[in-house]
Amino acid sequence: MFGKVLSLKVHLGRIWSISATVSIATLSPLTATAAPLPQTVTPLHYDLVLKPDLKGLTFSGDEKIDILVRAATKEIVLNAFRLDIRQVSLRTQSGLDLGNIQSRFDERDQTMHLALQSAIKPGRYRLLFAYHGSIQQNGSGLFALDEQGKRYLFTQLEPADARRLMPSWDEPSFKATFTLSTVVPSGSTAISNTPVTSDRTLDDALHRVTFAPTRKMSTYLLFLAVGDFERRVRVAGGVELGTVTRRGVAPQADFALDSAAKLLPWFNAYFAYRFPLPKLDNVAGPGESLTYGAMENWGAIFSFEQDFLIDPRAASERQRQRVFTTVAHEMAHQWFGDLVTMRWWDDLWLNEGFASWMEQEAGRRFHPEWSAALAFMRGRDLAMDADALDTSHPVVQPVKDAAEALQSFDFITYFKGEAAIRMLEAYVGPQAWQAGLRTYVARHAYGNATSADLWASMRAASGRPVDAIAHDITRMAGLPMVEASAVCSNGRMLVSLTEKRFHNDGRNDPGPGWHLPVFLGHPGVTPQLVVLDRAAQVSISGCGPIIVNAGQKSYFRTDYSPPMLSDLSKIFPKLDEIDQLALLSDTAALGLAGTATPAAMFELIANLGPNSSATTVSDALSRWDKLNGYAEGDDQGRLRLRDFAETAFLPRLSRLGWAARPGESAEDANLRDHLIATLGGAGVPAVIEEARREFARTNGPMPSLPILTAVSRNATPAEWERIRTMALEETSPQIRASLFEMLGRTHDDALATRALELSITDAPGETTGPRIIEAVSVLHPLEALRFAIAHRQTILQRLDSFSAPTFLADLASGGHDQETLSAVQAYCLGEQASEVKDACATSEALIQGRIRVRRAQMPILYSWLAARG
Repeated sequence: MFGKVLSLKVHLGRIWSISATVSIATLSPLTATAAPLPQTVTPLHYDLVLKPDLKGLTFSGDEKIDILVRAATKEIVLNAFRLDIRQVSLRTQSGLDLGNIQSRFDERDQTMHLALQSAIKPGRYRLLFAYHGSIQQNGSGLFALDEQGKRYLFTQLEPADARRLMPSWDEPSFKATFTLSTVVPSGSTAISNTPVTSDRTLDDALHRVTFAPTRKMSTYLLFLAVGDFERRVRVAGGVELGTVTRRGVAPQADFALDSAAKLLPWFNAYFAYRFPLPKLDNVAGPGESLTYGAMENWGAIFSFEQDFLIDPRAASERQRQRVFTTVAHEMAHQWFGDLVTMRWWDDLWLNEGFASWMEQEAGRRFHPEWSAALAFMRGRDLAMDADALDTSHPVVQPVKDAAEALQSFDFITYFKGEAAIRMLEAYVGPQAWQAGLRTYVARHAYGNATSADLWASMRAASGRPVDAIAHDITRMAGLPMVEASAVCSNGRMLVSLTEKRFHNDGRNDPGPGWHLPVFLGHPGVTPQLVVLDRAAQVSISGCGPIIVNAGQKSYFRTDYSPPMLSDLSKIFPKLDEIDQLALLSDTAALGLAGTATPAAMFELIANLGPNSSATTVSDALSRWDKLNGYAEGDDQGRLRLRDFAETAFLPRLSRLGWAARPGESAEDANLRDHLIATLGGAGVPAVIEEARREFARTNGPMPSLPILTAVSRNATPAEWERIRTMALEETSPQIRASLFEMLGRTHDDALATRALELSITDAPGETTGPRIIEAVSVLHPLEALRFAIAHRQTILQRLDSFSAPTFLADLASGGHDQETLSAVQAYCLGEQASEVKDACATSEALIQGRIRVRRAQMPILYSWLAARG
């Protein structure tokens, strides 16, 4: 699954009271515990017939499950949740009915217990069910999305919503095969994991579609889509690749189809294991989720349209990159996740970390014009920010039930997992790493695996002792930091390295002790490798600047001594791009933590020359924007920061111009958009004035999204109203959702209130309404949370399983004052679910950090800016 927001956000926030009494447990399907099932009975094959009622938002199911009884038992336990079971029976292989069965449901564990009249012997049997269920409208289970008067059905079953669709052994280790049939309205198309084997008309209103049996797979990978679809097909690597879209927008998926056709043969070769299914569809649906953009269903990937289609009116290089990344991520899952699946959710990183890593490898291979370094570093920064909190957790974390599994889809699982893979690949070498992966995939195909299985394959392939490094980076919580100092002696640099744990509040902590591969040396020279265990001294030939963690192959922050940092600052524009990004990242983090001056990052930015890479400038702009967020409410501070931005970034926008130039690079195109949106949004006069001129034109095409972003942040009531009208009249779901989100990102208090009121009307749609509230929380978190609490039941019913438990706490996660902190603490007192409490703890930690930064670090930065005039 490709996460868009996951569980942490980087914005500001506040809160008020808790007057609503609806608990998340009554609305979210996975806040109850769901204990792992006994192994006494296991499924072999599911034969499922689904009959959805699209108007009534219900469905009926008829199911046959071939099971294997491994030991004599009088009880069968499997998962079922919010299903109305009308009939259940158990038969022998020869068809003999074994008599009455007493059913008992455990709502808390989301299980169904079938008590048999007498114990049955080991062997094969068949369970039969007839039941009814509900179609959701919130992006989980079997759910409906409406667009332009038409209704579409899709499934989203990860991590444990298959139990809402059918009685099943809804855990990843219970792999089985599936045969799915569905009875749907005439004229509609049905898509599933496998090709259609029959399509039979039942009457004038209905037809029955049956799909070929699947390969052995976990329940959460089963997929069904129903609607008025258009399918385009291409063959690559002997596989039929398809894109499935709403009728009329199929050309917008051509870039995705082209990408898939390039990626499939490459994945086949990389893993030395051909994609084993006859077809692979990419299915696009309207709407959106706050927390996921796509899902890797085997043979039938699902993506929301904004992560898959390229609308020509909003096309940009960044959108092309987004679509390619989504396709690459989900296709990588076809091997890591689908063919080989983690045994239990504590090893979710085996799915998500690897897919995140492979999407970057694919980008480097097929689109070198995009900066893979920037994408990787931004993901790594998100992981490091989360890892620097006391609420951090290991990459491989204990998960006791499905509720905890939901909260595992976060920055640490995705991006620290990706960084761990990058580090281990660098340690064993790319060829050995690839050989180990090929062995791992071949050995565990159609089965389940653990991290230990992967390390065994890596040991065998490389002959290197990977276990200590792998164990420490994946099973120890917290962010490593390496303190570095150096002296020149007899023509050599003597570098001292000391390992610590980095905290966002700058406290001194020796940490648990990691085994860290450290690559260090002079810029432009092949680095030396040392495996750091607490402390080390390294001798490097030649005196001069030293880069620690050259190429950013390892996962840690570097705290350079002042002389080392000064040496690197002088040659900053000449460093490799990825090392420039790392130096910006580390100096920013250390400055915010108070272990270094927050001005150190600004010194680096000031040293950027006019020919600095667009990637580095874009990253520097993002870091400036984050500091600008800390100045919210401080008019004098914001003016000083704005003056710095005018000097540091405005000349680059002047050079690029406001219109695309023939033959310009992808990085320049992305940087232009970033500069317009960020500087305009911050109110830099030259940018916002030009953006307003473009916006005021009534003839010609719609202004670009960056221009609209700049205007919406500073919108007058008349400008806000025009954007609202544009959103209401827009026919493209992608553009419409972006416009509605912009309405929430306004500085104006009264307009933010209007956006909140709009969010719970029918205008934005079920799935976009919460996005508006989240947008408001960026600049008005207290108001957003007050509103969400007051309309809690309405809002939570619109959220999917991933979003609902943490949504309210996340709204306040960027607060920066005591009022916010007190309000979040008051809200959290009324919550009992563990995943809500975890979100509350993270929100509190982030708010406390911002309060500290605003009090202790921002005045230092303001003084530095004032001294520069």
